[in-house]
Amino acid sequence: MFRRHNRHHDQANEFRAAAAELIAAAEEPARPAPASTEPSNMEPEDVELEIPAELHVPAAGDLAGSMMRYWAPLTVDGVVISCAECGVYRDWLVLNSGGRVWVRCRSGHDTPVPGLDSAWYERTAGPVEGLYTSRKDGEASFGYDGTFAGVIL
Repeated sequence: MFRRHNRHHDQANEFRAAAAELIAAAEEPARPAPASTEPSNMEPEDVELEIPAELHVPAAGDLAGSMMRYWAPLTVDGVVISCAECGVYRDWLVLNSGGRVWVRCRSGHDTPVPGLDSAWYERTAGPVEGLYTSRKDGEASFGYDGTFAGVIL
């Protein structure tokens, strides 16, 4: 019993000492950086501030469309949207292009959704998960190209 008390007491003292050192370091005035003996040859115009071309993200207007996953059942005006061909009613890829919104099931069937518009899509969409060169590449990346037909993940 006495050992445990001593061990806890020692740990508490170590903690107090470390906390006191941190507080003392925070209260010290900041020391100025040592002056360089060599003059700086770099002018501001010599610094390259451009982002490399491969890291540029296209503007939203330059993209042909966008897509996002939508796992839950999608309801518009109280009606649950379902695929006309396979009957699936959830796990959609929502596509937005040219002011139109439609959904795609895992079997690769497109279903237009006239009750949804680009404003709904913008409110609902999360962060961009990736940029694709074509719609087919995006569908394949998300798994909505028909490869997982009949599967609800």
